[in-house]
Parts: sequence; C-alpha cells; structure tokens
Amino acid sequence: MPTRRPEPVVARPSPLLPSWSPPPCSLTSSRHWCLQRGERFQQCPQFFSPRQLSYRYVSLVAIPSCSFVTSTRRQQQQQQVFGLLSASYRTMTTVSSIPIKQRELQSHHFDSTVWNDFKPRDDDVVIGTYGKAGTTWLQQIVGALVHQDNPDVNIQELSPWLDLRVPPKEVKIAALDAQTHRRVIKTHLPVDALTWHPNVKYVYVARDGRDVAWSLYNHYINANDEWYGVMNDTPGRVGPPIPKIPKDYDVMQFYEKWISEDGQPFWSFWDNVKTWWGVRNQPNVMFLHFNDLKSDLPSAMRKVAAFLEIPVQEEKWDKTVEKCTFDWMKENAAACAPLGGAFWDGGAGTFINKGTNGRWKDTMSTEQVREYEALAVEKLGAECAHWLATGQISSAESDK
Repeated sequence: MPTRRPEPVVARPSPLLPSWSPPPCSLTSSRHWCLQRGERFQQCPQFFSPRQLSYRYVSLVAIPSCSFVTSTRRQQQQQQVFGLLSASYRTMTTVSSIPIKQRELQSHHFDSTVWNDFKPRDDDVVIGTYGKAGTTWLQQIVGALVHQDNPDVNIQELSPWLDLRVPPKEVKIAALDAQTHRRVIKTHLPVDALTWHPNVKYVYVARDGRDVAWSLYNHYINANDEWYGVMNDTPGRVGPPIPKIPKDYDVMQFYEKWISEDGQPFWSFWDNVKTWWGVRNQPNVMFLHFNDLKSDLPSAMRKVAAFLEIPVQEEKWDKTVEKCTFDWMKENAAACAPLGGAFWDGGAGTFINKGTNGRWKDTMSTEQVREYEALAVEKLGAECAHWLATGQISSAESDK
C-alpha cells in the first residue's frame, strides 16, 4: 500500500507532547548550525484570529494559493486525545485564568511545537513581541540586567528565538537545558499558540503597526540569499515558502499587502497584539511600549528590573543603561543582531537600523492614516488600539 503523504498543516489543535531530554549541545553550535545551513527567518502566512474563528478542533491546511481550507474530519478522535467532552465552538480558553494553548503554528518561520518540549524554570523570562517591535532592544535590556556581573556576555548567543523553526528544536532545547544562569527566551507567537507557565515571567513589548511595517520592510528588502535559503530550503518547512521581495518594491507596496492580507508574507500582526492584550492583567505579565524605551530608557529599565525581581547594582547602573541605548547597540551591531547580521545585505548595521518612529507620516496619505486607525479599533478594540498608537493607557483601562 502506498504511503500517504501528510497534508501541510499550518495551524492545528495542539496535543501537548510529553517532555523529553535531548542530547547535550551548546548555544554556539546553534549559531553554527544556522550559518552552515544558511537558514532563514520570517514567519507564517495568514492566520485567523481566535476571537473571529474560535476553535472547533479545526485544521487549517495550506493550499498553493496561500488561502486556507478547514477540516474537521477527525474531530471525534481529537476529542478523545484532548479529553474534551464538547465539540462546541470556543474562544480563548482559560482554566483558573491561566491561558491554554489552542493551536500549533508552523510555516517558513514558525514551529510552535518546540514549546511542548520546553521545560520551564521558576526564574525564566520570556520576551514576547511581534517582529520589529523592539524585540532585540528588550532582549538587550533584560540580558544586561540579568548579567550585570558579566557585562561582556553576548545576549544574542544566550537568548534564542525558540519558535523559529531553525535550528532544529532539539538543538535549541538542549542549549537552553545546558544554561545554568537565568534564561531569557524570545517568542513571536500569539498567546494561543504558546504553552503558558505561571512560574515564568513574560515581558511583552509592542509598537504602532505603521512603525512595525516600516521597520519590517527594511528587514525584508535587505534579506540576502542565505536568509531565503534557510527559511525556505531547510527540511521540515510547512506551507509555502516566503516569496522573494522584488528590489524595486517600495515601502507602501509592502505596507498595503501587509495590512490588507493580515501580515503577509509574515504573520498576523493583529492576532499577536490582541492575544497578548488579553493576558495583560496576568500577575506574571509586564507590558511595555516601544515609546517607553524611547522616551525614558533608565526608568523603563528600572521597571523591568523590579518586575523581574533583579536588584539593580547602582555602582554599575550607568554602564548597564549605556549598553542598552540604541546608539550603543548601533555601534556594536555585530554583537546585538541575530547571528551577527549574517542574513542581511549590509550586515548587522542593516538589522539594527534606525530605531525611530513616525517615518510613515511622510508617506501615508490622510485617508490611509484614517483607514489604519479605524482598522486598529476594529481588530483590537478602542482601548488596545489607543495604547498601541500612543503607549498610553486610558483612565478607564487603568482602573481595571
């Protein structure tokens, strides 16, 4: 009997896999694996919002047009696997207010199944963001606070993007298991594709979607052939490859596609922000805005230190803050960019780009600005949309 080729599932219900112990491995080998294989970053095709779709044990199957079809043909078996008694539609499920993983996301960038094998420690820190929203900056901040006694530590070598599908999950898990200091882990997943641990602290940073798009365009337009090779050609990719951006593609062309097609060719921006906004009141979650880091970095860093219960060493404070300024990171870009910037034309200096907001103001028309703002309210609600645009919590929200 011929072997049936499995369908390329892009998002599916998540059976939490049993933990296992991979062989010993170093973080440095993770970096070498990426450089040797020429692997790539960027993320998934369009996903439906859990609040729009809910979940009835639905599998989303990628087809060549990059749209999706749904399948519930194994619903009964899935119910047995998950021990669920009802097939009714549900939104973001919580038990005792703890978020529950709803789905797996896999694509040219993502492999969310790695979190099923992750063994949390009580002092772990998970940095959550959408791409180009301040991820590397926040990694630098948290790493500098954790390693105040060792300021020469390379944070990027120690803080993996766990749900990136390269290097293989066993390499990343082994590297994390080998760390003896406090661990700092990065994710770009929405909350409903993430395993949640009450003993782990989560720090989420967000940025106005227009600023994200402008920064993401720079990231994409300068990606080199090695980046595309890693993302698209490394075995195990689920779904279509990330398309190569034409070099004459301007930022507005990129923005229009990204905003109208729910994050294409990467992944959903609204999904990421909305699901994290839904857990903002969890006791182990801290919310930051890119504007907080821009306007008063020392104050923001002290708040992060307090949340993570890290004593500030005052005699080292000025140098700790200096190492987290954008100017310092730009000057030392090779140490701050993932893999030293190996996957971008221009190297690390391209990845650590401008760190500025508002570049869209010179390009977007008044009508386009209005359309974005209306869409943000539609997708996120007024309170979240206001915070995302300004970094400010409304009085009604702050009273909650």
